[in-house]
Amino acid sequence: MDVHEFPILAAVLTIAAIAAMFAVRLKQPLIVAFIGVGILVGRSVWGGSPPMERWNYSRTLASQFCCS
Repeated sequence: MDVHEFPILAAVLTIAAIAAMFAVRLKQPLIVAFIGVGILVGRSVWGGSPPMERWNYSRTLASQFCCS
């Protein structure tokens, strides 16, 4: 299934605008709302995080340069 970028961008901006309205109503800084939106629509939540092999490789690579 081919998903275009514009509807995704529009959905993210809509969610950010709704979160900003709630933040203003609750008298919270907008940065709190935008951090929440970032967590909500981030790559790790929607399954776009890198595969675990990359994480294991970077951990192995870091352990080679670290003093043991």
